[in-house]
Amino acid sequence: MSTEDQIIKLLNQASLSDNSGKLQCLRNVQELLINKDPVLLDNMLLEIIQFHRDTSADVRKFVLGFIEEVCRKDMLLLPKCIDTIVTLLSDPNLQVERRVIQVITALYRDMLLWQIPQRKIPQDMTEAWVHLSHLKGFILEALEAENEGIRTHAIKFIEVLVLCQSLHPNPPEDGSEVCINLIPGDHLTLDASSLKAEGGVAFQSLVNFTTTQSITPMNLMTSLGSLTNVAKQRPNYLGPVVQVFESLHANLPPTLSKSQVSSVRKQLKLHATTLFKIPSPLTARLAGLLSDLGASSSEIERIRPKEAVESNKRLSEEVEDKQKNKRKKVEEDEEEERPPPDPVVEQGSDKLANVIAEKLNPAMATELVMIGLMDLPDAIPPHFNSAYTPIAAAGTPTQILHLARMLAAQISAQIGITVAVPEASVSQGDVKTKDPRLLTIEEEVHAKITEQMITKHFNLDKEDATKAAARKNIKPFNIDDVCKPMKPEDLESSSRKSLRRLFQAERNATNDGPHATAIRHKLIVGLVTQFGKDFRRAFISFALEDMRARADIIIAWLYREYVLEQGYVWRGLTPESYGYEQCLQYVLHGLYRKLEPGDRLFTKILLESPEITEGAINMIKSFCENSDWLEVGISTLYELLLRRSNLRTQMLDVLLGLTMNINDKIRDLAIEKCKDLFVIPGLAMPLEDFATTILTRLIAENPVHACSAEDTELPVGPYDKDSQWTEDSIRSCLHLFLALLPLKPRMIHGLAEVYRESSSLIKRIILRMVESPVSMIGMKSKEILQLIESGPKGSETLVTRVLHILTENEAPSKELVTMVRGLYAKRVTDVRMLIPVLPGLDQKQLEDLLPKIIKQTPNVVKEAFKRILSPFRAGGTGGGPITPAQLLIALHHIEGKGEEMRGVIAATNLCFAEKGIYTSEVLAIVLTQLLEVSPIPLLYMRSVIQALSMWPRMVNFVLNILSKLITKQIWKQSQVWRGFVKCCAMLGGQAHSLLLTLPASRLKEAFQLHPALHNPLLQYVQNLPAQQKAQIDKEVLLLIKSPPPDATLTIQQPINIGQPLPPPPFTPRVQPTTPSTPVAPSTPGGAVATPTKMELLPAPSTPTLLPPTPGLPPGVTILPPTPTGLPTPSGLPTPTGLPTPTGLPTPSAAGPPPLIPPPGGPSLGGMPGA
Repeated sequence: MSTEDQIIKLLNQASLSDNSGKLQCLRNVQELLINKDPVLLDNMLLEIIQFHRDTSADVRKFVLGFIEEVCRKDMLLLPKCIDTIVTLLSDPNLQVERRVIQVITALYRDMLLWQIPQRKIPQDMTEAWVHLSHLKGFILEALEAENEGIRTHAIKFIEVLVLCQSLHPNPPEDGSEVCINLIPGDHLTLDASSLKAEGGVAFQSLVNFTTTQSITPMNLMTSLGSLTNVAKQRPNYLGPVVQVFESLHANLPPTLSKSQVSSVRKQLKLHATTLFKIPSPLTARLAGLLSDLGASSSEIERIRPKEAVESNKRLSEEVEDKQKNKRKKVEEDEEEERPPPDPVVEQGSDKLANVIAEKLNPAMATELVMIGLMDLPDAIPPHFNSAYTPIAAAGTPTQILHLARMLAAQISAQIGITVAVPEASVSQGDVKTKDPRLLTIEEEVHAKITEQMITKHFNLDKEDATKAAARKNIKPFNIDDVCKPMKPEDLESSSRKSLRRLFQAERNATNDGPHATAIRHKLIVGLVTQFGKDFRRAFISFALEDMRARADIIIAWLYREYVLEQGYVWRGLTPESYGYEQCLQYVLHGLYRKLEPGDRLFTKILLESPEITEGAINMIKSFCENSDWLEVGISTLYELLLRRSNLRTQMLDVLLGLTMNINDKIRDLAIEKCKDLFVIPGLAMPLEDFATTILTRLIAENPVHACSAEDTELPVGPYDKDSQWTEDSIRSCLHLFLALLPLKPRMIHGLAEVYRESSSLIKRIILRMVESPVSMIGMKSKEILQLIESGPKGSETLVTRVLHILTENEAPSKELVTMVRGLYAKRVTDVRMLIPVLPGLDQKQLEDLLPKIIKQTPNVVKEAFKRILSPFRAGGTGGGPITPAQLLIALHHIEGKGEEMRGVIAATNLCFAEKGIYTSEVLAIVLTQLLEVSPIPLLYMRSVIQALSMWPRMVNFVLNILSKLITKQIWKQSQVWRGFVKCCAMLGGQAHSLLLTLPASRLKEAFQLHPALHNPLLQYVQNLPAQQKAQIDKEVLLLIKSPPPDATLTIQQPINIGQPLPPPPFTPRVQPTTPSTPVAPSTPGGAVATPTKMELLPAPSTPTLLPPTPGLPPGVTILPPTPTGLPTPSGLPTPTGLPTPTGLPTPSAAGPPPLIPPPGGPSLGGMPGA
């Protein structure tokens, strides 16, 4: 399908779909047209534009976006789209209208950029440009729209319009930026002068809109941003923009809330900072504005452009020279006669600001302040308090000019005064003679300003104004003129009364606010420290009554006592003083007596005290050793260590001493604080050095020798005087080091060095305590890998322990496995080193290691098999290097004798003990695969018997295996043959049919190995029907009917799986026959058999045990068989073929529990490995 066909199909789908489906189809069409096949744009454009009549606003907005993308791709398509844009400009949906303004803003700049280089413009493009030009007027009128969003987009359009239709100081040569400079004078459609004038009008409309009093906060911030962008790119507009900023700073719209005023001022400061960085003659004005907006002098100087620094210096020098020579030049100019110039009258706040600046001297400023004081409110208005910033450059010429402009803006806004000022009144070089008419105008302006501000603004009449102006001649008040010195005793008595009243005024001062409270505290502290004696005792009693509420005044008193002791202030009339240390001790003891245990006020007082004395440190130590005050003491110690650099070493020594405390709670809390400090630069090294030094004590013979061998003075531990190392003393040296070890794993190499040289007791304790830090470090640490690869000789046990810890709960990484294998191959030949990484080896490597692993101690072998089988336990991944079946098969392939075979048996017992892993299905797979091995493995029949004991429902599967073994002539392997016979004996009656398939000679051997098989088999044969009995080999039948041979193998009670319990056991006994009552069983043919020399007599009530069989382990006794055969269970399969492992039949009824030992129990007599 071609692209055009796809587009047509999508447009048809869009016409029939809902809004979401329609938008998706149109987006796909846009992707095909613009990015895949733009050639089709001209043909398909109108088909898409027609969707502008859709009822969905989202679809109409999409059409506008599509028009914008299309026109950017090919501007010649604009004439086809302009009518749609004009139509949608009056759309009733406000979102669509805002989108139209955005599109016009983008297309206007692109259209202007497209026209500039064109020498011949098509008629339709000219008409499109005329439409765009008409749309400008509609958007300028949108500044008065009711919707705030419409006004915001109109502001952004005006910004683009002003930038495009104004002169650029350095026009780009590549034409990437649109400006008037690029338009040639003879252009066919563009008139540079008209566009420039239109841009100026648009800029003025934006300025007027910004300074209106009804502007909203969002529109105001948008306007500020647009004005800043215009001033940055067009420096000729910088002056008006700065004037707008100054006007806004002085007269913000009254509709703004407190939070909005703060936000607008922040934006104003941000934009003023941006303009300040531009070198211009207005840098001084912007510096003053930034200072008023809260910028510090250092901030202003840091961002001041280099060109403005030198210009500012020259301006300051010129202003100073003008002020010095002003009067002299005026007098000289008065003597000269010259005709008065004709003034050119200009109006505006700048001229008014110049007039005010000339009159704004200290006297005038003082007069204005005195007049304003009459109408000040009782409390500072919140908006003034939040917006006020101190004047950083007060009194400088720049600040005076800035203040004059602010006054001019206020007067223009409130009174409406305009001043006519001649243009040539002041020049840059000097100050010329002022025209008398100008002086008259200035006097009238000054009088009018004063009168208006006094009468109208402050609501005073002229008489009050005259009195206010005359106040500057009043003599200032001097307290020395009305007060006389008091006698010392009168002064003390008055002060004591004052102190008492101040104590009682606590509630009133609190109600009056923080300022009154601060004044009260200052008065009380001053009286107490100045007079001493009873004043101090009274104050201490007063403060201790409610120490929590009076903590601030206590701290103020401590500071006053401290400065008195240091001699920073006058001591007062009485030289007696407690001394700062005594005062602090009294306060701390009072805290201890008055506060509840664990109160944090103790920490607050100490942290805010001017100095921590030795007595205070001792008290902190006592708190740290008190269980009730433990947390407060250690937290105070911790905070002082961080905040008081002069006490850092002393506080750190105290904290480190607590890390060796005999109390577990104290020690653990101190160690936690040390861990928090370890991440702080400058404190990690002292902590590491201390922990390492304490650790190296373990190398010494005993704690006494360890402490005497150290050169540095370290905190004394509780065991430093012990004569021998004990577990507690060893642990005290390890706690801090092991706590810091996860934070800096590199320290583990030091631990390995100490481990190598320490005693066996210390090594054992290190191996026990290292588990938690090593597990926190993890096997990805480079330091751990380095220790494994190149650890010191003698630390192999520690390395092995580290490996066990790392791989306890997660599989070893490939990097760790590679490194351990390299260590095993080069340095450590002990296979125990590889046990932690066994899950990371492949099958071949693991099978090669099994003979070495099973020779280890039982605990080691158990750990090894635990790790090998761990992925297959419940919750494991099941992705180990070797499956459980492969592991058991590999164990059967190991050859050996004596001890080696016992190790193999123990290993197989471990496997069979994992009943959740070695299910009947897994064991069936193992036994099936081992059955195909030639010769049959030595332990095969032992595993068959164990599998049968674990999973009794495998009886049919085992019978089939035994049948298969008969075909393999299992009797050729004597030891496996013995196991075969045992298994048949344990199966009891269920194996009778199987025994009948044996050759007569082999059945005779089976009877010799286990005579108990004979009688049950005889009864089984006697109960068979004649037809089945006829199918039995005659030699076998004669052998069965003959007397049983002597027993050479003892076996346990047969397993009757799925059968009822057997009758009581019997004991075969030999008894001579008597001629009176012969017993002769009948033969199948009806003849009477010849009596034998032995008879089967009933067993006594208590079973008689057979004598122990040689080779059977001590304590294992096998019961004799039952006297009667057991019937074959229904459905017994024929001993041909081997069923699949899955689908093993389940016995119809539960039989007695198996009587062979469970896995791991005593071996079966006569089996290999017994």
